[in-house]
Amino acid sequence: MAKRLQIQFYNQSSGESLSLPINPANVSLPTDINTQSYNIIDYGEIVRLGGRNCKRALFSNLFPSDNSFLNLLPTFFSNILSDIFSIAFSQKDTIDKLNRWTTNKDKIRVIVSDYYNELMQIVRFEPTIAENNETVHYTLEFIEYRDPEQELFSNIGKGILSNGLLQRTVLRAIPNSTYARAADDLYSISKRFTGSGGNWRSLAKNNGILDGTASIVGKEINLKW
Repeated sequence: MAKRLQIQFYNQSSGESLSLPINPANVSLPTDINTQSYNIIDYGEIVRLGGRNCKRALFSNLFPSDNSFLNLLPTFFSNILSDIFSIAFSQKDTIDKLNRWTTNKDKIRVIVSDYYNELMQIVRFEPTIAENNETVHYTLEFIEYRDPEQELFSNIGKGILSNGLLQRTVLRAIPNSTYARAADDLYSISKRFTGSGGNWRSLAKNNGILDGTASIVGKEINLKW
């Protein structure tokens, strides 16, 4: 069985979290290098590689209407099991929240399974509505948040890199809680959010879970350990 993406957005400013009601089939996570090319007479083009550009993340799918989940079952059965039934969803509230995050320029922790965990900001949120159709299609684009001045003052004495900036901190914000989805267990949640699967016992204790092998799908897990 194909592995489902575990997608979560955590607002570092407000403490709010958001999971997409239906996962995109694909998520674009491009990273590219800043380049500059020159043409030299009698030689041709040469290219100079600079520092990397900000990372980007692009999500595109749909927000179903609040009363259309049953109609989507034949097409999105696996998505609904892992991403909808365990999480209360309101189309309007979700759109309003994303619009507010965009307007406020909030810093958002973007988590995509074990592949991606970056602090970012929304640069484009584009919901598209159609006449006689309650489904809202959307495009959601993030760009990496980078603050050289903040890194400078928080990392004094740790050594400057060859590009003149200091080494970035590896510390990452952890949400207050998350909802367990299909195929989740305490070990996988502990590894994804705390960095070590060995912390699952602390999570079990703090959440009053006596049997670490019992199913936790749909349960809200307090991530403070």
